[in-house]
Amino acid sequence: MTISVSLFVVSTPLVVPYASSLGVTAAIDSVLAFVRLDDGRQGCAEVTPIRGYNEETVDQVWDNLNSVVPGLVDLQPQAALARLELLVELLDRPGPDGLARR
Repeated sequence: MTISVSLFVVSTPLVVPYASSLGVTAAIDSVLAFVRLDDGRQGCAEVTPIRGYNEETVDQVWDNLNSVVPGLVDLQPQAALARLELLVELLDRPGPDGLARR
């Protein structure tokens, strides 16, 4: 059983824009991931980094996913999960500055 992944960036306009100290937000940008197994099972996930609440931008999320996903495609699901868990473990380890890498 193998995995296929499709990634998309979407912009969702707000019915009413809101203003904050960071400016006016009229739309929320997200990255969507659709995952399919060759046995027909499928799932989806989204990441919505919001300026002022997250350190990451949509562009950074997009770039990070596009660097990770090719290494997961065509793996067995358990192998892909193990690889992702290792990546999360590595990102949670403190860097030279003592801060987590993510």
